[in-house]
Amino acid sequence: MSESIASLAIMVTFEEIPSHLRLSYFVGEIVIRDSYAEHEARMLWNVLRKHEIVSTEYPRAFGGLLTQTRRALRHDRLSEEIRRVAFGVIESAAKWHRYRSDLVHDLLTTGWRQEGDDVHSVLNRNPPRPLRELERCADELRLVSYRFRGLWVVMPFWLGAPAEGWESAEDFRSWTRVAMGHIADDPLVMRGTPGPSPEPQGGWDAIVAAAVAAEELRVARRTALFSVDEGTH
Repeated sequence: MSESIASLAIMVTFEEIPSHLRLSYFVGEIVIRDSYAEHEARMLWNVLRKHEIVSTEYPRAFGGLLTQTRRALRHDRLSEEIRRVAFGVIESAAKWHRYRSDLVHDLLTTGWRQEGDDVHSVLNRNPPRPLRELERCADELRLVSYRFRGLWVVMPFWLGAPAEGWESAEDFRSWTRVAMGHIADDPLVMRGTPGPSPEPQGGWDAIVAAAVAAEELRVARRTALFSVDEGTH
């Protein structure tokens, strides 16, 4: 399965933005990408809740959500391999979310009292920052969004869920590579680059076997139910 990423379209290049608009553009991109990252993190929380790793609604604040998700991922039903991938995503999200918070709670300007592209805090809350650093923050938050999506797509399989029909070994490995941050340079489709990726114990064959067992159990229960119904008439 591949997925359109039109909603997370690639930003224009630094040089394409008029210099007097760059600060407002990148601050806006940072806020938007942070919101996307938060949404995808909430999707991961919902998957963990569905599979009874957590039992509550997700925390309302993004920072709290990241902290609680990291704590939840220490559950013994999760292996160290997927935990390590997830922790990498959370650490990156926390770093750049803090950067975003510093920006939006400040009064910023460029070229203030001196020439150049550095972003200055009029309130002296933070030292000058290169404008390219804001561009990087927006890029990193976009990447975090992709990685969280990859995580919540593959997480059910790490928790023992059977395949549901649309998946293949290629899909699973591609989404795992996305979660790892190895994303193909394709403006239209989100997919991972070729390469190694961790798998649950038994690999994809075990996931397929779990799906077959689940279907056999469903059929057996349905057959038993029909047998009981016929016996009552």
